[in-house]
Amino acid sequence: MVWLQGVWSLGTWALENVDKVEPSRLANYKQNLPDYTQEDIIGSPYAISEYTINPAIGGESALVDFRARLATQGIKLMLDFVPNHMAVDCTWCKDASKSSFFVHKPANTDTGSIEFDSQGRAYGRDLYSGAWVDTLQLNYWNPALRNAMVANLKKAAGLCDGLRNDMAMLLVNDVIERVWGPILRANGYTRPTQEFWSEAFPAIRSVNPTFFMMAEVYDWTDFTPRLDRRLQDLGFDATYDKKLYDDLGVQYTHLDNLRAYIKGLNQDGVLRKSVHFTENHDEESAVKHFYNAKRANTAAVLSLTLPGPRLMWYGQWEGKQNRLIVQLRRRAPEPLDTTTLSFYTRFNTILSHPVFQSGTWTYLDVVSQQSNTGWRLVAWKWVQGNVHRLVVVNYSEVGGDGRVKLEDLQGSGNVKVSELLGGNTYDRDANEVRSQGLWVSLEPFSAQIFEY
Repeated sequence: MVWLQGVWSLGTWALENVDKVEPSRLANYKQNLPDYTQEDIIGSPYAISEYTINPAIGGESALVDFRARLATQGIKLMLDFVPNHMAVDCTWCKDASKSSFFVHKPANTDTGSIEFDSQGRAYGRDLYSGAWVDTLQLNYWNPALRNAMVANLKKAAGLCDGLRNDMAMLLVNDVIERVWGPILRANGYTRPTQEFWSEAFPAIRSVNPTFFMMAEVYDWTDFTPRLDRRLQDLGFDATYDKKLYDDLGVQYTHLDNLRAYIKGLNQDGVLRKSVHFTENHDEESAVKHFYNAKRANTAAVLSLTLPGPRLMWYGQWEGKQNRLIVQLRRRAPEPLDTTTLSFYTRFNTILSHPVFQSGTWTYLDVVSQQSNTGWRLVAWKWVQGNVHRLVVVNYSEVGGDGRVKLEDLQGSGNVKVSELLGGNTYDRDANEVRSQGLWVSLEPFSAQIFEY
């Protein structure tokens, strides 16, 4: 599946009054694209004026044609959907009958840190951010707005095979309550009894029963149940696992906490619908986030061999480090990293096997040996029929070794065990591997994937 950003029509006010002039944005452009020009600034794809295909990329007919060409290659198309807000000069803003679609500043009410435009409309924001001044906040306590957004979702579902829903957790009633509750009540609105997403999914699936819905979600820990689990329960096929990405990006990852987190997600039933990634449009390159290419590639093996959809970003396979800022049409050129490209060529071939898509995933313990460094390793296996894959990762700054029991290893006497990333094959005693375990030894920040 290919994910496209920026296909919807964008407003022009923010482009001219924010994106092209705001000092901090210009500094960011200069830092990431030193030779940028005003023509390179095309506006944020998250300040949408209306859900029609942007004529700058050919309009709806061009998108329909592109989707059809993808389909001939067996590739599906996913687009972005931005449910929380619209551009400050969106089509609805110009229609007085739709004024109530937006959150307005109430009279005689303390609005705290919430910011409003000159017409008293709230800028978009989340629970912890400041105002997104190129957007206006939508009012999900208004049934008419809900109906209008469901109609936009149905329209989008007719143009693609899936949607990535930006900041989808912001539409959960408890989150709206925390951010906007007092303001909406002051304006005469009542909290709905039903979640928006539970209303939306039947309508979306009426257009396409197999339509894929992915939720970007930050799992803020002060909400119980956790927000990714809530969104999955409401019908999302997949939710971001941002915590794993963040945890792997700290200088010294706490391995016991990492093991507990992965096991906990699996036990809770969340892991199999969790989207794993090591790079996306909101973040710096994987090479920078994980400090170097070797560690970034090791993080990719750890993340992308877990259950759930796998998200890979433009330029990730080539080891690109220059970031593509969403308001810009291009990023700074740079040579490809042949080592990273070679790694992903091998890794993607391994990942393409059906066992990693529809097999059964099981976490495995690593038993320390005399060096007592097995605790540095994490391991799991994928099994589908007679196909077996073992993944072992050392995500630490010191080498580690240990044994991993493979009780389902077939055969007797010496059997072949192949390490797919390195291309090596070993003879191992089948009974020893089943009873004591396969001995593995990994250097710092490295991974091995075995076929057995």
